[in-house]
Amino acid sequence: MNVFVLNAGSSSFKAAYFEGHSGAEFSPDPDWSGEVRWTATRSPSKLEWKSAEGGGTSVVDVEDHG
Repeated sequence: MNVFVLNAGSSSFKAAYFEGHSGAEFSPDPDWSGEVRWTATRSPSKLEWKSAEGGGTSVVDVEDHG
């Protein structure tokens, strides 16, 4: 079974993907994940991601929650 999780909070948005592997035990570590955090004020926000191939960060402009 594959599971895609979205978590939209008041100051962040998180996503994670768990890929089911036949015959393997469940791992609590996602195969892919990403997160954007912001504050109540207008400012650049930090985007972070991780996967089996690596990860990284980037700064994105988020003017408001919309």
